[in-house]
Amino acid sequence: MGKVKSGETLDVAFSHPVATDIVYIGIFDKDGRRIYMNAPIVNGHMDAVYGASDNASHRATEAEAPQYAKTLNDYLNPAGNTAQITVEEMKAYGTFTDADIDINATLTNAQKYVWNPKKNDNDIIWVADGKHFRVAKETTITKKFEVNATSGIYNDVVIYVEGKMHVNGNTLNGPTIVVADGGELIVDGNTSCTNAGRFIIMAGGKMTGTDGKLWDNSNGSYCYNAGTIKFNGIMNLNGTNFYNNGTVDVDVLTGTAGNTKFTNFGKITANTNSYNSSAFNQTWVNGCYVHFKSGAGLGPSIMLSGSRFDIDGECRDATGTIEMHSQSQLKVGGKLFANNLTINGPTNNSEYAIVKIGGLATWGGGLQTNNRVFFDFDPNEVYDNNNPSNKHSEHNRNAVLGYIHYWVNEKNALNEITIPEGCGGTAGFNPDGNEGDEVIPEPESFSMRYCFEDNFPDAGDYDFNDVVLTVTPSLNDKTLTIQVSLDAVGALKTIGAAIRLVSLKSTDLNSYTVTSGFASPEGEGLGDYYNIDTNKTFLTENQSPNNTSNMVIVLFKDAHWAINPSKASDGGVARYYYNTVLSSAGDGHNNAYAAPATATYTLEFKDADKARTMLAENLYDVFIVEPYNGGYWEVHTVQNGFKTAQVLTPMKPSGYDGSYGSNMPWAIMVPGDFKYPIEWQKIGTRNGSSFTGAYQTAGHSFAEWAEDSSKATDWYLYPTDGLVYE
Repeated sequence: MGKVKSGETLDVAFSHPVATDIVYIGIFDKDGRRIYMNAPIVNGHMDAVYGASDNASHRATEAEAPQYAKTLNDYLNPAGNTAQITVEEMKAYGTFTDADIDINATLTNAQKYVWNPKKNDNDIIWVADGKHFRVAKETTITKKFEVNATSGIYNDVVIYVEGKMHVNGNTLNGPTIVVADGGELIVDGNTSCTNAGRFIIMAGGKMTGTDGKLWDNSNGSYCYNAGTIKFNGIMNLNGTNFYNNGTVDVDVLTGTAGNTKFTNFGKITANTNSYNSSAFNQTWVNGCYVHFKSGAGLGPSIMLSGSRFDIDGECRDATGTIEMHSQSQLKVGGKLFANNLTINGPTNNSEYAIVKIGGLATWGGGLQTNNRVFFDFDPNEVYDNNNPSNKHSEHNRNAVLGYIHYWVNEKNALNEITIPEGCGGTAGFNPDGNEGDEVIPEPESFSMRYCFEDNFPDAGDYDFNDVVLTVTPSLNDKTLTIQVSLDAVGALKTIGAAIRLVSLKSTDLNSYTVTSGFASPEGEGLGDYYNIDTNKTFLTENQSPNNTSNMVIVLFKDAHWAINPSKASDGGVARYYYNTVLSSAGDGHNNAYAAPATATYTLEFKDADKARTMLAENLYDVFIVEPYNGGYWEVHTVQNGFKTAQVLTPMKPSGYDGSYGSNMPWAIMVPGDFKYPIEWQKIGTRNGSSFTGAYQTAGHSFAEWAEDSSKATDWYLYPTDGLVYE
């Protein structure tokens, strides 16, 4: 965990290699609002740039090429248009009200007043031109009116709305309707804007309407929104060039003719874009957040850095080319119907784009991907797009999947990604509408499994099941709970175990208790040597026999008694191979099974921030203690540099520098669901290019990782059936 301010980089070093180069991170702001974003792992570091600053930004408006980001004036006065207007001029337009409107007349026959600068402010003379009007503040237009402007000229007739103006089936032939800060355009009936007619919603302005009503701009005009468009109706921007830098929330947002272009640097929400009506003609440049809450189609698109495009239902169809820039995401809840679709991702090795879908409907060649586009979906969910209820045969499925080059591992795809801070106004980075009234949750618990060989410094049988422990820390405010499960004992000798809590001192805690401990035989096992009372198992720093400056939890003194506290016929501890044998195999210790034993340890911290730091695997030095050659030896993991640690034993036995100093492991730490090898089955070996053992997949083998921990870092995901304990 860490803290980061907007515009800063959160740099987190990973303590050992992980099997992905992308992670998802959760960020909580001071109001408790939650977002997720993705970040790359490069050279063992995760660098997450959060939010915007003068020098760095995730907001595409600021970060991307300026040909996409436009201004209000770019849309007020499209290039090449002869009639130019300014905001200051519009503020000086003469007003009109319902009383000025004759239902059978057009606004071009009404009056427009312009100040005559020959007179001073106290003696204003107005003259009329019949084309420019202002709806003043506190004024509401309710009467139906018509507009006829000169064909093909933007701004020939202009209506500047500072108050409220209703339209209800009006004939709007060519006007530019500009809604000022505080103004409102209200669609009460199906209304069309033809010729060069269009709307411009300035920041602070609104466009609202009655449920189910239509606003139709079917004329190839230039429309702009930096305010709010919100009504449960239909916006058909057929052939229109629409630029959004504010918020749009409508039922249907579509444009069914060719050359319909949406450019978005804000937040757009709609149920659909009528994907059965040639939605592939709609092109997109998305620099922030677009969300269709049901099915939608998708045509040629450019998704700028940090942008997100969500379609909750099916995407039918997607065609053309989608250009995805760094950290952009396309998410489809249902099937993505790829109809001659090409998706191009970023080329830089530290960048990526993500396509997260519920399934894929296409054929071989119907989907092409290039560069670093990572797909996140079940590869079995591949369908025939001509008959989408039928899955492809294995042969055809493999042909389709061959066009996908990068995948997000499902174990790492924990959360969705939302848009970055700074997009789409005050709520742009908060698409679910969370107003900050929830408590920021602590990170979830995680489990680590530790598997040990008990013959250190000898090699042993290399099955890594002599002791198998699963450790699960979890946090609730200042209270850290550590649950430990003893899952298997694949040895006959007496073995103890403990956890050194790196960086933790007793002065950091208000209290520490054994909620429920492991059974431990008094007078037997390693307890005779250490004289440790396992009912008081916490050893504070430098408390005998703990010779470290960290706290230590002694788990048990005898693994066999801890997992199954029973005696053999000779009165000693019953010693079997517990939970490691699948079938009969000699030595008279076959099929021994005991339910995993658990113990729970509770630590209450003085400071919540210090408690949070303990949710990191590199602070848990879990080790066993075994008797060997007349002494007691500790077996630690190679990971995190713990192998040479000396915690409870009085001194490191001499003469074994090679065993201590080598990179070869006698103990490994793996994810909590790891399947350990069965008894006497080597975990993995290598002879040249030949691999054997429980983890033997070439390129993903244990032997490759054991030789060089920077290679085959995902080896634990590839067990061999029948050679691991289920």
